[in-house]
Amino acid sequence: MAERLNIPYESIRSYIVFSERCTLKNVLSSDISAVITYSNLFLTYLRHDLRIGRTVYTQKGVDALYGSLEPFSHATEEEKSKHAEQTSGSICPWCGGELVLRQGKYGMFYGCRNYPRCTFTRKIK
Repeated sequence: MAERLNIPYESIRSYIVFSERCTLKNVLSSDISAVITYSNLFLTYLRHDLRIGRTVYTQKGVDALYGSLEPFSHATEEEKSKHAEQTSGSICPWCGGELVLRQGKYGMFYGCRNYPRCTFTRKIK
């Protein structure tokens, strides 16, 4: 992203957030530009980073960054609808498994292929 936006790599910080249902084992990150945490601690890390962070951009820099990202935010309703059709039911947000169409006692729904290890479900719109 830094390269694409032509901004310093050090000015970007990634947060990799896991649910409390996960067990993190042997997670070692020597990359100080990334924080690996549970969701209940995410805001604590973010607030800390914002408190001690240095100012990287002036208002002019923020406006320039916004200007470079803004063209990517325009999509027609048709494009949004097509994207939703392509992505709905594809990847489980809890475990990353594939979502598959299933029949339940209340009708059709998307469920994680990793059931019963993962019990994520999504209603069909």
